[in-house]
Amino acid sequence: MSLGLWPEAVPFDPDSDTALDELRKHFDPAALPSAVLLVPARNLRDSAWASKAARGLARALAGNRTVVLIDLDFEQPALHTVLGTTNAEGVADALLFGASLERVTIRAAGEPFEFVPAGAFAPEPEQLMSHPGWSRLLAELSARNALLLAWAPLGARGLDDFAGRVSSVVILADDPDVTPTVALLPETIRVEGVIKPPAPPPPSPPVPAPAPVPASEPPAETRGEAQAGLTTSAMDWLQGEAPAGDRVRLPKEEAREALMAELRARQSHEAPESQPEPAPAAEPPFRLPPRASSQPENGHRRLLRAVAIVAVFAVVSWFLGRLLAGGPEPTVTSGSEDGAPGEPQPAGDILGFSVAIESYDRLADAMARGDTLGLAEPGVLFYIVPVQVDSATFYRVMAGPMADSATADATMQALVARGLKTAATPGDVRSTPLAFEIGRYDLKEDAVNRMTELKSQGIPTYVVEVPYTRGPSRYYVYSGAYFGPSEAEHMRLVLRQAGLQDTLVLRVGRITP
Repeated sequence: MSLGLWPEAVPFDPDSDTALDELRKHFDPAALPSAVLLVPARNLRDSAWASKAARGLARALAGNRTVVLIDLDFEQPALHTVLGTTNAEGVADALLFGASLERVTIRAAGEPFEFVPAGAFAPEPEQLMSHPGWSRLLAELSARNALLLAWAPLGARGLDDFAGRVSSVVILADDPDVTPTVALLPETIRVEGVIKPPAPPPPSPPVPAPAPVPASEPPAETRGEAQAGLTTSAMDWLQGEAPAGDRVRLPKEEAREALMAELRARQSHEAPESQPEPAPAAEPPFRLPPRASSQPENGHRRLLRAVAIVAVFAVVSWFLGRLLAGGPEPTVTSGSEDGAPGEPQPAGDILGFSVAIESYDRLADAMARGDTLGLAEPGVLFYIVPVQVDSATFYRVMAGPMADSATADATMQALVARGLKTAATPGDVRSTPLAFEIGRYDLKEDAVNRMTELKSQGIPTYVVEVPYTRGPSRYYVYSGAYFGPSEAEHMRLVLRQAGLQDTLVLRVGRITP
């Protein structure tokens, strides 16, 4: 295939009434082969536009020929969200467990095409892309004279193997990104067409400055924030812009004050540390990467920082919502109430981040993998986090916990470099500020013994050192690592059934290499 030899790009605006007609003018379903790749450029992998463009092409081609849209993004599946369906079962189940395509196919409401999601359980994406079961699935589609549109983002592991099974591709990319995208695909594949985002609208004329607001009437922004129960200082802090001396103040209840004071003290008053030179890749043993420095943030860092802000705001909003609704007291605590005033208090960081390594449908497999990783890299704590996804229970193997997203991201990169994680993606740095506190112990040996005892009962836990304002550290036994209370509900039920404490707390502690 010669670079540059492909049809003219078709602009696609998901909000335009004529968008599908434009696609039909450029793509003839009768002329297409039985299987076509849909490959977005790297910068569009997480774009809502790209997902909507895939849906639009499937709509445009559906008619006299059955169209089957399949999501092959096993690492970050997203098409089911755009279509308003679930990701419980999908192509991974068809490949791994022999399910038929008919069983895992979904007909989304109002859509003229069929859809097969990636599937919630996809432990080895590269193996799935090269799985021999594709011969059977492609034969099923061919027997129905169906047109397969296989969504597979550029950079997806195993894409080259799957691309060898098809002869055509449709590229989703802006004009400057088409050639670099095509260059990374097999030379034997034919570009059937290119779909690009619509041109941005012309800039709006400048808006005149508003007239000064009389001193007796506060600005509308201030009024709106006051009605929401937050001061301007609170909103600035959530955006990471509050002056160092500001304190977030919310309504008067002590529980709210305690939680917000904890969040403010742990996450807004950290002095930046200098960052040492990174160790050579071959130097043993593994060392946790340094904390974030004061260097300017790049786009990836800003994304992770935004996730942290959303996580903190979600926890606080849930907590306040429960109080203002007049319901029972929330069971989320700051993790720092430890006796009467004047007694030593926990003084560790809020450990709000984890790195997702792998996911298993059997606890024994996840525990065995965690043990193997722990032996390979004793400088990193690996733990198991049970979650429920669409009525199915999965066991995530996580690394951490970490106090900031930059450390988590650097740890992820280091684990990939050492072959302990297959790929580094931003979605694998998870905001997980909440965990269940099972117990506190003066001696680490006692905490480890309790962890071992619970492991024998099928309850995954881990031990974190927590420094105190005075005296020695204590050792907390935690279970789970979650973004919010709803995600933790399954583990809460497991702990209750085992007769264990199910207090969901902000996870605090100190992690040392």
